[in-house]
Amino acid sequence: MTEHTNHTTKYHNSYIPTTTRLWNHLNNETRSIIPTKSFKKKVAKNIIPEKPPLYYSLGSKTGNCLLTRLRVGMSKLNAHTFIIQKSDSPHCQCGHQLENVRHYFLHCPLYNQLRNLLFDSITQIINQNFATKPDEEKLSILLHGTSLEGEMIQTVTLNVQNYIFSTKRFG
Repeated sequence: MTEHTNHTTKYHNSYIPTTTRLWNHLNNETRSIIPTKSFKKKVAKNIIPEKPPLYYSLGSKTGNCLLTRLRVGMSKLNAHTFIIQKSDSPHCQCGHQLENVRHYFLHCPLYNQLRNLLFDSITQIINQNFATKPDEEKLSILLHGTSLEGEMIQTVTLNVQNYIFSTKRFG
């Protein structure tokens, strides 16, 4: 099938142009599979997303929802709501110019005491001083459980969710 230039985004994203693009991106080996069942299996391997990591489904449903929203940039933090015009400013209540995930988890003075408790508990769980890790590594552990395994994942997740609830930032 040949791809044509589409004049509107709506048409470009509609069924026929999308399936044409997907077909054109298949390799010849996959295109030549005759039994429909075999073809579907082969294609499904490429389009079915992997299961999310265990870290994404631990703890309470509300805690998971809040953590996922923070992870994907759709939380009620002012930096997120300002983008979609749900708040007048991206500033934090503490006066910082941007209330984003990094500020909320790592720097906001409004949550210093709770953050210290979180960092102390994670330090004990991972047996390393969590506070001295670079900000990117801390955020990666807090949001995604990066480099954690076994019971550490569950315990850190529950501690992160407890921090989120304790700050009372999200109602």
